[in-house]
Amino acid sequence: MYCGPREMRRLKKTWFGIDEETDVLSFPSEEEDYLGDIAVCLPVCARQARDHGVRTEDEVALLLTHGLLHLIGHDHDNAARKARMWKKQDALLRASREIKRPRLVVAK
Repeated sequence: MYCGPREMRRLKKTWFGIDEETDVLSFPSEEEDYLGDIAVCLPVCARQARDHGVRTEDEVALLLTHGLLHLIGHDHDNAARKARMWKKQDALLRASREIKRPRLVVAK
């Protein structure tokens, strides 16, 4: 889900008890065949992209990857776990850049 800063702040306060703006949140599911949901705050994402000199699309990819890793059990609550999560995140992002994407063919 994509949302604005006000909605993201509300979600973080409601679900995590923290009243602050953030870029991405993950909501794991208790259902067997469903990992859960990821919320990305696009304005925060765009600001971070500008601050880091990257394309907004690349920042979105980073945040979705980060959120997905949380859904499958990764966390960054201590230095060792953060290092493992960041390593996995970087590997997934590198691998995704190597995927050949089909080109859209427009019929004439």
